[in-house]
Amino acid sequence: MRAKVTGVWLFVFALSALLLGQEFRASISGHVVDVTGARVPQAKIQVVNTATNETSNATTDASGSYSIPLLRPGDYKLTATATGFKQYIRDNVVLEAAKVVGIEITLEVGAVTESVEVTAEAALLETQTASRGAVVTSQHIAEMPLNARNPFMLGTMMSGVTFSGAAIWQRPFDNGAIAQWSINGSRDSSAEFFLDGASNNGQMGLNNIAYVPIVDAVQEFTVMSNMYNAEYGHTGGGILNVVLKSGTNRFHGSGWEYMRRTSLDANTFQNNAVATNLDANGKAKRPTHYLDQYGFQLEGPARFPKLLRKDGPVSLFYLGSFENYREGTPNPLINSYPEAEMRTGDFSKLVNAQGAAIPIYDPTTATYDAAGNILTPRQVFPGNKIPTNRIDPIALGVTKYMPLPNRLAPGGSRYSTSNLFQPDYFDKDKFYNLILKFDFNFGNKDRAYFRHASNDRTEDRAGNGIDNKPGTDGQQTFQRINDAYVADWVRTISPTLVVNVRGSFNRFLEKNLNIAKIGFDVSSFGIPNSVIAQL
Repeated sequence: MRAKVTGVWLFVFALSALLLGQEFRASISGHVVDVTGARVPQAKIQVVNTATNETSNATTDASGSYSIPLLRPGDYKLTATATGFKQYIRDNVVLEAAKVVGIEITLEVGAVTESVEVTAEAALLETQTASRGAVVTSQHIAEMPLNARNPFMLGTMMSGVTFSGAAIWQRPFDNGAIAQWSINGSRDSSAEFFLDGASNNGQMGLNNIAYVPIVDAVQEFTVMSNMYNAEYGHTGGGILNVVLKSGTNRFHGSGWEYMRRTSLDANTFQNNAVATNLDANGKAKRPTHYLDQYGFQLEGPARFPKLLRKDGPVSLFYLGSFENYREGTPNPLINSYPEAEMRTGDFSKLVNAQGAAIPIYDPTTATYDAAGNILTPRQVFPGNKIPTNRIDPIALGVTKYMPLPNRLAPGGSRYSTSNLFQPDYFDKDKFYNLILKFDFNFGNKDRAYFRHASNDRTEDRAGNGIDNKPGTDGQQTFQRINDAYVADWVRTISPTLVVNVRGSFNRFLEKNLNIAKIGFDVSSFGIPNSVIAQL
């Protein structure tokens, strides 16, 4: 039995070696030499995350080479020790998302109790990989203005990156519009999106971003423009690789509220162009608009002093972030509906844009010979009025659900067109966003994290002027739901062997409910059941 279990684990490790995940963490590699340039084997390398005290170790091989993978982006302290040499210390080693940096270490002869501390050195160069891109840092995210607080929109700052979506649809729930990126001339809407190393695409239509994180919870993200490693597939363009923050040794909390109101907005172009709905000063009234985007975030440590392992204590770092979004967006509607008299068969006022009458013919007045040729042409209804008993009861029933016009057709338009104007209509959006993240350190050999992220957008928007009633045509209600989970475990088996296992689940759901139509009795129109059965 033990042999079978061992065989299963060997198979899993072999499979994981073949199926490399899309890594968001950084790596450090390089060589350790003495002042003469000779390689130093068996040198001990240690890096410590200054925010969490997370520690990783490595040992140089016979050629003096070392590599420390799977390091969470952040600020690190690096030390190197070897028998007969002074200790090498380097502070402020800043590792960015998905970067593989090279640090060459030179040790000086001396006692290990002595140290050489590197306090100022050139910026780290990414010499260990051909991948090229740019990083949007936490400072960019915190200080740059963002429309609707969507962190992905900061990608437009990067060289070679073009966003072709509409400026009005950059909100965190406009999943399709905000996926319209072209990177280094690639096809539009063909980029790949990652969140904490897990795929974050929602395939609805051409391409969508599935989950958009809360701005305050984003640490940084990398825009990979070209020459990325083979582990990054499933893309026809570039890659946007986002890393969320983790809790640190310090407790931190924040809250925010962003507000917009009608009195603070300029009027819409549509309202200014239509000389109706004027206020007391003779100016077009501004449509109702409101927006509130508010939330809070908590992050910090949780200590377990009684839980100890041979290689160190067990610690937990947490991050919780929540955001609500409420908006009523001006959407003045102009639609065309039959005039009141037309619904009873009176088309006497029906004219075209030039004022010429549009005749309504009685189809029963035409006569034909045996060959189907017209003997007597059809005649116009007297006065262009259809008798009441000739109106189809189904059509008459449908018109009862149509709103009545509230204005005459504008000049130059056909009669009974663009005759329903709703200047105060506005779309309503409700949206929440939630992130829960837990990072565990089990001594110095095991570390893991679990992250839950979800959001839900509900939109209420009619397009035909029938608002939440039978016959509505639009998104009432329209819903987008995102759920994204990631669990990751790293085990340092030896200074030269590290195992990483990661699992993720991502769901993007989009549905239009049309609640006002649910349960409507179509047979009330008089439609035969045989027809209804086919609908």
